[in-house]
Amino acid sequence: MLRYETRLLAPYKSLGEVCSSVPPAFRVLPTQRRITSVLCAIENVVVQYSAEHLRLVSVSDVLPEAINAVAADKRYVYAAAGHRIALLHLSRQVLRWLEVSEKVLLMVPSEK
Repeated sequence: MLRYETRLLAPYKSLGEVCSSVPPAFRVLPTQRRITSVLCAIENVVVQYSAEHLRLVSVSDVLPEAINAVAADKRYVYAAAGHRIALLHLSRQVLRWLEVSEKVLLMVPSEK
């Protein structure tokens, strides 16, 4: 079989990991184009890719601990790091922190 150079991730090549062992989250924004994003945790940052071409869109602020779980709804991205959950605005900036009593391993956002 012949090998060809792929154009996957070509415009925004990033070095290193693309995703970690934390399951990725998917988000569909209800705009005219229905933008779909894939949100992956890599150590202590959340990386957002466009689902159509897997192009890198954004990288979040650095969180103080490694990320255990990622979830998203149409407004925010939620990243669980240790005993806290970060609410990320625009998948980049930490808007606020939620304190929880146990280490979070799984999150399911509710649609309201």
